[in-house]
Amino acid sequence: MNRPIHTQTGQETSLYLQLTAEGDEKAFERLFVLHKDRVFEVALLYTESRVLAEEILQDIFVQVWRKRADLPTIADFSSWLFILTRNRCFNVLRDLARARSNSKILQEDQPEVAGEGADARLLSSEAERLVAKAMELLTPAQRLAFELFKLKGLSREETAKEMGISPNTVKVHLLQAMRIIRSFFIEKKLLIPAVAVGFVIIS
Repeated sequence: MNRPIHTQTGQETSLYLQLTAEGDEKAFERLFVLHKDRVFEVALLYTESRVLAEEILQDIFVQVWRKRADLPTIADFSSWLFILTRNRCFNVLRDLARARSNSKILQEDQPEVAGEGADARLLSSEAERLVAKAMELLTPAQRLAFELFKLKGLSREETAKEMGISPNTVKVHLLQAMRIIRSFFIEKKLLIPAVAVGFVIIS
């Protein structure tokens, strides 16, 4: 369980770390290719869910990109990446357990009412209102990416074209947006709506 995440070539990793720190997106993509399989393997081992493992994989590399200025100072990138992945798994599993517990409490507290169809419509309407409220916490770029990709159903490439940015940048905005929206629901002890669950496929 404590195995570090190994790279194909240590020298390649060192070079890509330095270039990524300087903002080179191509180097970052190569860094991703070198490490993605092992990160996914570790996430899958802890979560036993391919969906969660895929989302964690993306989260990890969003963090790597955000911390890119510090990358050259990391003595053992493989071990650092392993610890980052393991901790993210723990946090995700903890949040899911908390959300499920809160959802169960809310379901037990809700009175039975007649007219399930009307009730479902009210629930959907309320969920939409709360999602809209949560979206107020997003930056303009995060909000637009979320609306285009999650609400309007555009592909990542279509969203990128619409926003005039790269698909990789769209991915970062989407992951941050969904994390913020999920946190909004978890903090309020509310069931997380389907639109804030799921993942963005990394090609």
